[in-house]
Amino acid sequence: MEQARYAAGASPLALPLTPFIGRTEHVVAVGLRLRHPETRLLTLTGPGGVGKSRLALRAMLACEDAFADGCRVVSLAEVRLPAAVLTAILRQLGLREDAHTSAADQLHRALRNQELLLLLDNCEHLTAVTPCLATLLQRCPGLTILATSRTPLQLHGEHVYPVPPLTLPDLDALPPLARSEAVALFVSCAQAVRPDFVLTEDNARVVAEICARLDELPLALELAAARLNVLSLTALADRLSDRLQLLTGGARDQPPRMQTMRAAIAWSYDLLTSEEQRCFCRLSVFAGGFPLDFVEGGLRTEDSGLRDSRTEMRSSETETGDATGSVLDALASLVDHSLVQRVDRDGEEPRYRLLETIREYGLERLAASGEEVAARASHAAWCVDFAETSVAAWRDSEESRWLDRLAAEEANLREAQDWVLTSGDWRLGLRLAVALYTYWLTRVPSQDEGGWLEQLLAFTPETVDGAFGTVRARAMHLLGILRHHAGAYGSAGAAYEASLAARRVLGDRTGQAETLNNLAVLATSLGDPSRAVLLFEEPIQLCRELGDRPRLARTLCNRALALNALGQHDRAREALQEADGIMRDSSSVLDHAKYRFCLGDTVWGTGDVETARQLWEESLARYQQLGDEHTAATVLPKLSRVALAAQQHARAATYIAEALGHGRASEELGLVAILFDVQAAVAAASGQAEA
Repeated sequence: MEQARYAAGASPLALPLTPFIGRTEHVVAVGLRLRHPETRLLTLTGPGGVGKSRLALRAMLACEDAFADGCRVVSLAEVRLPAAVLTAILRQLGLREDAHTSAADQLHRALRNQELLLLLDNCEHLTAVTPCLATLLQRCPGLTILATSRTPLQLHGEHVYPVPPLTLPDLDALPPLARSEAVALFVSCAQAVRPDFVLTEDNARVVAEICARLDELPLALELAAARLNVLSLTALADRLSDRLQLLTGGARDQPPRMQTMRAAIAWSYDLLTSEEQRCFCRLSVFAGGFPLDFVEGGLRTEDSGLRDSRTEMRSSETETGDATGSVLDALASLVDHSLVQRVDRDGEEPRYRLLETIREYGLERLAASGEEVAARASHAAWCVDFAETSVAAWRDSEESRWLDRLAAEEANLREAQDWVLTSGDWRLGLRLAVALYTYWLTRVPSQDEGGWLEQLLAFTPETVDGAFGTVRARAMHLLGILRHHAGAYGSAGAAYEASLAARRVLGDRTGQAETLNNLAVLATSLGDPSRAVLLFEEPIQLCRELGDRPRLARTLCNRALALNALGQHDRAREALQEADGIMRDSSSVLDHAKYRFCLGDTVWGTGDVETARQLWEESLARYQQLGDEHTAATVLPKLSRVALAAQQHARAATYIAEALGHGRASEELGLVAILFDVQAAVAAASGQAEA
């Protein structure tokens, strides 16, 4: 049972009426720090509603025996003026005030010989008075202060303990979710308004999604669960797109700032300088987090009032007194105020993120400021620059590394895509589409991006001069590939033909070679390898004339597949030998994966099963290294046939199950047909086919 001693004349400790759920390891960690003799000031930090006060109280009571004179709690939430802090401490400790002696001296006299743990709750709005606390600690050697604040107090000797949201395992199964702190709190609060509410296998996934979308913040979970008095669980989840409107109506015995999520966040926002507020609002356009260089490049506009911190550091020796702040300073302050979270990654630079609930508030304020259009345009332009820089570098270095960098910013890139459609900025959209060409083909579901690209091309002028004409033709070519991968062969062919026609008009011979190659590949997919072999002749000739050896090697590999389909394995091997001579100087993982796939197809046709297996396994490993889900799924049926030939029916079935498990495999009709064909062969060979 929670209990604590209090001084004579002091008010009894107000104990919470709701249970304390989870966070055992944090209670222990905070308690150990408080017991350490070198800890005189420990500050629990975190965003509003994360549960700092409850954790502090629990940890304080858990280590009360370590302090001879016990523990005291002082709430500063209702104190408005820094000058009134020490007086508030006096009064809440039950100490008599002396009009002729300063509050600091009175506290010194009362506490100088005591071995006491003092919990100061809600300090963030009173940081101007913190030097007085430092003096008090210096004059009272037995005093230890445990503070809760949304921002560190920034005093010498301060120890900071960031309080994270509650835990939520990334699992669908009921037992782990039932043990989750976030789910347990939500269920407890739900049962307070609906006693019949029970976590079941049927509703566990919805509960987990609600907890995740609310960032596992205790206050948000409590406010959301309270809505179950009128909403079903599904209706509650559906309304979370407008969290701040939903998360209201908190307990009346709580301070006003803790009765709604909007008020809780506004409390922190109001403590920022105007430059920091502006930075916070502009950061809300970033989705899924961001690295520091993204902020420094994508946040500033001419009227943002923020300087690039790198420029500032170069000029700091000669410039002083500038009223505007650097992005780095503003970001550091937002991290300190718990409005932005720092996410550390092993061996990499940290990322930063806004919890989605806090981000929604930032977007509200950004819209109200009239700066949303400028902020989103700046963000989208930076995303395009980032994508173009990545695609320019990826073939000259580790391809998987650059694909991983793009994957890390996928949420931001999607925000940029949405902005393109909203703003109608087709030029920016075309640049983005072309820059993300390879990434989309390896990492992203084709139907998602194909739909976006169709919308973009619908409002892009059909006749565009100059560089953007070339870019539009390539975007049309990309649409053909995306539709090709999705099994929509008719619309793929139409897109290829439109791209080819534009490229002929523009005189873009490299582009013509690219699209002609894909038209030939499409013929193979349509079951007409003879036509495909003929179609490959023009792009091969173009590549030779242009001296484009890498493209020539890839085109020869594709032609080899068509020749294999015709049973002309010797001609296929000749094409691959020429491709191999070119690719020996290439460091591209993608090119080498392609070559091994095609050569495996050739040797399989000649009956060399073991060599085919080795080549396909090497190809699969390289595609998986790149995270290329689509092409990896095309290798697995080949390996299934090898296993089937070796009477390894279980292994063959495993390959098929893995291929069908890929998210995109179910969309791509041509691939699915192959998979089911092999699956039927596996079943027949193992005696499991239906009669």
